[in-house]
Amino acid sequence: KDGKYEQAPPVLVCQSKEDATWKWVYPDTDDATSLLDCLEQMFYYVAARENPKEFRPDAFAQVGKHFSCPTVKPTVSEDLKEFRDQERLRYAQPALPFQYQFQGRKCTVAPQIKPGSKQVTKARDHYLLDNKRPPTFTLLSVVRDAAARLPGGVGTRLDVAMLLRDSQYVVEVDETQRRQVVSGSLDRLHAEADPCVQYDSDQKVWVYLHRLRKPEHFVVNNAMTT
Repeated sequence: KDGKYEQAPPVLVCQSKEDATWKWVYPDTDDATSLLDCLEQMFYYVAARENPKEFRPDAFAQVGKHFSCPTVKPTVSEDLKEFRDQERLRYAQPALPFQYQFQGRKCTVAPQIKPGSKQVTKARDHYLLDNKRPPTFTLLSVVRDAAARLPGGVGTRLDVAMLLRDSQYVVEVDETQRRQVVSGSLDRLHAEADPCVQYDSDQKVWVYLHRLRKPEHFVVNNAMTT
């Protein structure tokens, strides 16, 4: 608690005194896989937010303390324009997966129209969404896109809410209303058959699970790709 272990953490690796090489020493079990996944999430979370020149070992212990506040900075105007250009391309072909590119990183999002779905011709009204948006632009899709853009694929609910505001199809509403929408949408995305997000209850952060996927890894609705 408070950044300190109640008991000594497990030893995962050791360094040879002879040639300074590192060796994995923890037993190869499911528990080890879980530990590695956790370490990877923490690494990406911290590495995407900390200045490497000022990196502190205790930064890892601070991850869980940020759950009640945003940890990402507002998108600058140049990046915002680039994102919105890509967003228009993404919804111009909603039956295909799309790969966003920003700040030297790439992230892939699933097709908006799933196999077996019918063509949508009119957008449903919602107080958070612009009525002139593309028909397939939904709450789930905009929250998915925001989660995909989390630095390192990891962030708080409020990070997702902040990135959601970058969309050209989202209107300004009360902050509490926006956070409630994001919270409900994240829960729904987490409950899907192929969830794109997962909540880490220990660190109090959301993890975007499709971060390393490529467009060809998604099933597309071939009847709507032409």
